[in-house]
Amino acid sequence: MTQLKVNKYAKTSNSSTLHWTASPTEFIELSKALFLADCFNNGKITFKDLFHCLSIVFNLQIQNPHTAYTKMKERVEDRTLFLSKLKEAVEKDMDKKDYQ
Repeated sequence: MTQLKVNKYAKTSNSSTLHWTASPTEFIELSKALFLADCFNNGKITFKDLFHCLSIVFNLQIQNPHTAYTKMKERVEDRTLFLSKLKEAVEKDMDKKDYQ
C-alpha cells in the first residue's frame, strides 16, 4: 500500500476528529477527483490506497466505491454534482462584496 504522510495522523479510524457529513457518493466523487488530478504523491498512488487513507482521516467506511462511481458516470445532466456544488460555493464566497 502506498504511504501518505497523513497516515501518521490517522493511525486508527477513531483517532481523527474529522467526520464526513456529506453523502458517501459525494465523498467518492471528491476522492476520485483528487486522485485523477494527481493531488497526492505526485500521482504515484492507487485510487484504492488513496481512498483508504482518506476514509481513515474522515472516519468513513465505504465498501465498494467503484459501484457508486459507475453510477455517477451514468448521470445525464451533471455527472459531477458535488464538484459543481463546491465550485459554486467558492465562487459565491469570492463574489461577496465585503470579501477581503
